[in-house]
Amino acid sequence: MKLSRFAIFKPISTIMIALSLVVMGFISLFKLPLEYLPSVTFPVLFVSIRYPSSSPEEIERFITRPIEEILGTMPGIENMGSTSNASSSTIRLEFAMDADMDLVGIHLRDRLDQVRADLPEDVDYIGIKSFDTEDIPALEYTVSWLGEDPEDLIAFYNQHLLPRLQRLDGVASVELRGLQQKDLLVEVDQRAMTAHKLDFRTINRALRRNNINISAGYVTDGDRRFAVRSVGEFETVDQIRNLPIRPNLALSDVAAVTYDYPPARRFDRLDGIPSLYLSVHKSSTANMVDVCKRARAELVRINEEVGKDKFRMLLVRDQSTDVIASITSLSHSAIMGGLLAVIAIFIFLRNFRSTLIIGSAIPISALTVFLIMYFLRQSGADITLNLISMMGLMVAIGMLVDPAVVALENIFRKCFDEGQSATQAALEGSEEIGLPVLAATLTTVCVFVPVIFVTDSGTSLFMRQFSVTVVVSVIASFCVALSLIPLAASRAFDKGGQTFDRVLKSIFVLAASVGVGAYIYYTDFSKIDYGDMWDAFARTIAALPLFAKIGFPAAIALVIFLYFRYRAIGARALYARVVANTLHYRWATLSVACVLLFLGNHIYGKIEQEPFRYQPTRAIRLTVEMPRTYDLAQASNTFKIAEDILIPLKEELDIEAIATKFNTGNRQGKRNALLTIYLTPAEESKLTTDEVQYRIIALLPKDIPGVRFRPRWGKSGGT
Repeated sequence: MKLSRFAIFKPISTIMIALSLVVMGFISLFKLPLEYLPSVTFPVLFVSIRYPSSSPEEIERFITRPIEEILGTMPGIENMGSTSNASSSTIRLEFAMDADMDLVGIHLRDRLDQVRADLPEDVDYIGIKSFDTEDIPALEYTVSWLGEDPEDLIAFYNQHLLPRLQRLDGVASVELRGLQQKDLLVEVDQRAMTAHKLDFRTINRALRRNNINISAGYVTDGDRRFAVRSVGEFETVDQIRNLPIRPNLALSDVAAVTYDYPPARRFDRLDGIPSLYLSVHKSSTANMVDVCKRARAELVRINEEVGKDKFRMLLVRDQSTDVIASITSLSHSAIMGGLLAVIAIFIFLRNFRSTLIIGSAIPISALTVFLIMYFLRQSGADITLNLISMMGLMVAIGMLVDPAVVALENIFRKCFDEGQSATQAALEGSEEIGLPVLAATLTTVCVFVPVIFVTDSGTSLFMRQFSVTVVVSVIASFCVALSLIPLAASRAFDKGGQTFDRVLKSIFVLAASVGVGAYIYYTDFSKIDYGDMWDAFARTIAALPLFAKIGFPAAIALVIFLYFRYRAIGARALYARVVANTLHYRWATLSVACVLLFLGNHIYGKIEQEPFRYQPTRAIRLTVEMPRTYDLAQASNTFKIAEDILIPLKEELDIEAIATKFNTGNRQGKRNALLTIYLTPAEESKLTTDEVQYRIIALLPKDIPGVRFRPRWGKSGGT
């Protein structure tokens, strides 16, 4: 191919292009944002209409149905459902996976503006919500105010915490959930309203019409012009109490007006102290790790300035730690896979020069992938370094050396078996395998390219970046195999190659000797607990499934048998004999293949399937089941019994904090009672998560009528 000819006869240009790709790829690696998962916007919108003090039938008749009728005319809707309750209506709209959600949002707002006049005039809120992976908070804290006056927390949040976090680069929003503030409460007397023939809408209308601040035009005085406003807003609670509803009838005659905290419907506690949830959201273009690092450092400074005796924080979720741990684990796996691939190549080729040439294809192709990802991001694609894209690169590690092995083996054969010169062998060998390698590359590309364009499921949206990295990796490895591999082979397989090979062997032996010597010198073998090592090995073997316990020794025994049985003829002759036998016994070979095919399909159907596997964490979550008749005080007493049992045992059970959450019911009427035990880091603990969980369940009371502490299996620890 012309690519190989150009690389062989234009070595300086080829090397400069390769070095440019390597340098720019290395720079791009640090320019790409780090995320846990790809940013995906799901084609689902929720329309929420708040209408308190009503009934489900009334809300369905006057709010839900008119909105459903107008929204049903929107193009692209695949499913529409609604829920009406005593205080709100929620309508769920589902669109095609390839829908432009920004344009859909514009059409949705236009339809809501059209139907607004048909809704009750006292509808005070219509909200539109969508779900995006960017909506998940980057940081989540449980915070408690230990000061004497709880009102100080509101001032502290508004004056210090909120502005200092929002001014950080990359922080999009900060939210403090559960913060109770005083409201103006109008508690009507139903008997008085019935006696005066009033309803809630009359009171709402009177409050709205008398609490206004509107423009009244302009007044011109000579050459000056003054803006005039009609200010009629309420300024004191007494003004509202004395508001006339009818002649000789004030609001205070039918309702009690107060400025106080609304009745509590939920509580959150941290170690028995009331707590709130602080969440920090990052902007869409910011780096997750950098934003979390800056926000954590700023919160630590704020906590030190205020004092830990007044303000306590507990980190509940930090997405950056998940990102770093996942990316690090995948990176180590990719590096280990690359090293094993190089070792396998050396075992079969038994040549340092060939191994070095093929091994260089892995980092060059990987860095080229990072460069292409950066260019794609600059061109508008929302691609990042995340768990999915790194998985694609890890899967492609083994594919990166395939074209290089084929190209180098053919060049090696022509050079040493046919006696051609290194340059001629590199040229003819790469040209001969160019078309087959291209066909193999396109075959792999054709498998993964459809995933990039398929948008009929949520999973395909996640796996799109996986396919991008695999496709780019395979194409990059093809280009390397037909450019750098022939160039390197034409120089390495010449007459001076033997000397270079001996130098490489000497360097390798010297480096290995130095490494082993350093390990022996710096390792204190007297401190190594060989008993624990053997116990850990025994536990690992015991945890293996039965087929692994039988299969691994059988495979090792088979390899040893084949080595001693056929070592006289060599691996190449053994392979030729296997091929000859399969061709001679064609029907037997085909029968075995069919049996394996159907057996594999049968086993695949038996494997349990789930979209995501829950990862073990150092937290135990227990759902507290209690009677529906329990009010807030009874639920609080139930949780206090559990807190009184566990708080004195925090050090013994490696507990860092105990969080409790309860609400009497959300808008859908669902109650939420949750007991969460956060454990100390695994490296600082004596007990595993499962051991702590079993001991906690044994300690919690079981004699409270109707109350049961039930573990949330699969979401706590390693259970």
